[in-house]
Amino acid sequence: VGEARSGLLGASNARFVRWNPSPITVDMSAGPAFVKAHIPRSVAVVVNKTHISAKVRSVMRSAAKKYLMKAYVHWYQQQGFELADFEAAFEAAGDVVRSYDQVAKSRHRV
Repeated sequence: VGEARSGLLGASNARFVRWNPSPITVDMSAGPAFVKAHIPRSVAVVVNKTHISAKVRSVMRSAAKKYLMKAYVHWYQQQGFELADFEAAFEAAGDVVRSYDQVAKSRHRV
C-alpha cells in the first residue's frame, strides 16, 4: 500500500493543492465493527480530486444566500460566533476553491 501511495504522489502528471500536506490517505482496519460484519479487513482510500471545487462552490453559494438573508445567523451568534467568523469562513472556502481551480488549470496545460 505504501509503495502504491508513493507511486501516485511521485507521478509526473500528479498535481496537488499546496495547502494539503497529505493528498492521498490510505487506512487499513480490522477493528471490532468489521469483525461484527464478518469482514476481516477494510481499506479506505481518500484522494484529493479537483472536481470537488464545483461542490464546494455550490455549498458556498447556498450558504452565502442564507447568510445574506441572515437566516440562522442568530443561532450561531448565541453560541459566540461573530459576523467576522462568517466572513473568514467564506474567505477560507474561497481559497480552497481557487486552489483546486488553479491545480485543474495547470493539469490541462500539461
